[in-house]
Amino acid sequence: MKILGGNQVVFYSSRTGSYDVQLSDCLEQLEEYMDENQIYSGSFIRHNIFIDPYESSIDKSKLISIAKRRFPMPLIINVIPHAPAEGQVALESTHVKSTQWNCLFKEEKNGSCQHIVDGKSEVVVGAVQVEKAMDFQASVEKAFSSVESLLVKCNMNFENIVKQWNYIGRMFDNELNVQHYQIFNDIRTKYYENDFEKTGYPASTEIGVHSDGILIEFFAVKNAGEVSKLVNNPIQKAPHEYSSKVLSKRGVLNLTQPTTPKVERARYFEFDQQKMIFISATAAIAGERVTHAGDVKEQTVIVVENLKRIVSDANLSAVGIEKSGDIKYTLVKAYVQNKSDFNNVYSVLEPYFANIPLLLVQADLPRKDILVELEAEVLL
Repeated sequence: MKILGGNQVVFYSSRTGSYDVQLSDCLEQLEEYMDENQIYSGSFIRHNIFIDPYESSIDKSKLISIAKRRFPMPLIINVIPHAPAEGQVALESTHVKSTQWNCLFKEEKNGSCQHIVDGKSEVVVGAVQVEKAMDFQASVEKAFSSVESLLVKCNMNFENIVKQWNYIGRMFDNELNVQHYQIFNDIRTKYYENDFEKTGYPASTEIGVHSDGILIEFFAVKNAGEVSKLVNNPIQKAPHEYSSKVLSKRGVLNLTQPTTPKVERARYFEFDQQKMIFISATAAIAGERVTHAGDVKEQTVIVVENLKRIVSDANLSAVGIEKSGDIKYTLVKAYVQNKSDFNNVYSVLEPYFANIPLLLVQADLPRKDILVELEAEVLL
């Protein structure tokens, strides 16, 4: 992770065969990267393994075991059922500058985190997963409770979260006539309470997975010189300001008043003498309305323009943010509704993001007329 002196790298399998074979290929590519860049294996804090959920039965525990054999040090390993653009397995790995940070691995029944410390500077990178062994509302309640428990272990709370990734099981399904995505929004509102009243909400990505339960990843920051600000897009409503026109008709905590997504378009923070922006997964939306319905290439063009607008000089200056130099994208992820659209999306993105880690995966998106969403991490 660039902000922590390391990096995030993405590898697609170049081999055919079982998931085991393809994951091993990704890990071999990672080891070559480590050799070329003289990176110690203990510098890695997280592996996200993306797999095609449609091809065959998946033994997640076996894939995790394969990764752990290569990286025996304690780290976060998530298996995420999103089909990658190439092959059936992709690997996103995150490492830090091991000579600078002291990484303290901490666990809770449903998840784990890396508490990364250097003097008064602290970061928490964590993940919580609750498989559906109960109703969906109870699963989400348990997940947020577990996130809170991990943060407390690190002397933090929800208000320290800068970015969150929410993988929502079967997000368009209904439970007691309430959509899973709306249940998630209602429970998130309950747990956030007034924690973000003064600072604005975190940046966030929320996408559907073809499995039960829920996975939440989070990035939280606390240090003496921390500066954190919300950043919005002047042509888009912030998601937490959406009207009832684009929300579900029913909520789970109050059937007649479903809550809005508690998300900002982007979140800026200063940390370790660097400036960074997490851009939430965003779509081709003007105001709160999806544009260019049915045209994935045009939607992708509009989303790229939205990313550029968020980090434009004028937009940043409006909220008192000064850039140190040219902006530098350090990671871009594209979530694509239909696998058949990968090539169209890539053809638009490649000229803009040719020399940075670029991950394309298939995922359900919050509205069925959204064909693609992009999220990004940017150094200023």
